[in-house]
Amino acid sequence: MTPDNIWNDIEKAMRLSQPVHERELPGLRLDGRKLAAASFHRVNLAGSRFADCDLSEANFVDCDLSGADFSSSLLYKTSFIRCRMPEAKMPAAYLKWITMSRCDLRGSQWTRSHWHLCTATECDFSGAVLRQAVLERSGLTQCQAVDADFRALRLERSSLQGMDFQTVDIMGMSAQGSALMNANLRGKQLAGIQLQRCTLTGSDFSDAKLSGALLGESSFMGARFHRTDLRQVQARHSMFATADLQHATLDGSDLHSAIFQQARLLHCSLADAQLGCAVFSKSRLRDVSFARSDLRCSQFDHTRGSHVLFDQAALDHSNFHDAQLEHSSFAGVDRKLMRLTDAALLAAQARTLLTEEL
Repeated sequence: MTPDNIWNDIEKAMRLSQPVHERELPGLRLDGRKLAAASFHRVNLAGSRFADCDLSEANFVDCDLSGADFSSSLLYKTSFIRCRMPEAKMPAAYLKWITMSRCDLRGSQWTRSHWHLCTATECDFSGAVLRQAVLERSGLTQCQAVDADFRALRLERSSLQGMDFQTVDIMGMSAQGSALMNANLRGKQLAGIQLQRCTLTGSDFSDAKLSGALLGESSFMGARFHRTDLRQVQARHSMFATADLQHATLDGSDLHSAIFQQARLLHCSLADAQLGCAVFSKSRLRDVSFARSDLRCSQFDHTRGSHVLFDQAALDHSNFHDAQLEHSSFAGVDRKLMRLTDAALLAAQARTLLTEEL
């Protein structure tokens, strides 16, 4: 069948609002064609060219698009469902409302593409290249990305939930207002990374290097920081509640108003840090150093632990109500303005707990 006959068949299906169904059309050249609202079901289009095509609102279901070239095509409200798309070349352009579900996108090329309101669910991006791409209000959910290239990827109010970044190259990646919950970032080199106003609840940063990172107003609730390098980070107003920090180093960091409530800090160093108004209420501390740190107006009420070093720290107006910190050191600290245990308040709190139990 000649290319003209094939195109006539596609046009006829579009006029009748019917899908092109179960056809063998590998290597098809559709450059510059208008395929808006076209539907392809179980069509073999491996190696086909869609350059400069209008594919707005087009649907591809169970199609073979291996090595297909979509460069410079218009993708708007386009959907790809259960398609094979390894090595596909996607446009380095603005993509809006693209839907991808259960697609094989291994080795696909997305360099400099700009996603807006796009979603990918249960897709395989292993070996894919999203270098210098922008994901704006977009999401990758339950996707794989083994050996993918995410260098200089920018996330803006987007979501990469449950992503395993172990073999992903994320050098220069940045995120603003994005969600990366339960991310596996163990051992990653993240020095200077920008993750501001992000949600990284339950993520694992063990053995990672985040020195100099910008982490302001982000949430790390329940995150793990074992042997993590957090020196000189900027994390004002960030949330570390219930986080697990062991052998972590936060020396010289700006953690003003950060919340470590009910966190566990074991063998950690927060020396020379800015911790004014920080909250450590009900946290567990052991072998922790706050030497020379600014802890003015901080909260340590109901904290438990031992061997905590506060030497030469500024503790004016800090609250240590019902704090039990055995074998701790306050050498060189002016303790006159510290608020210690208030017996009357402690008795009132005990009565409240007893009433709740009854």
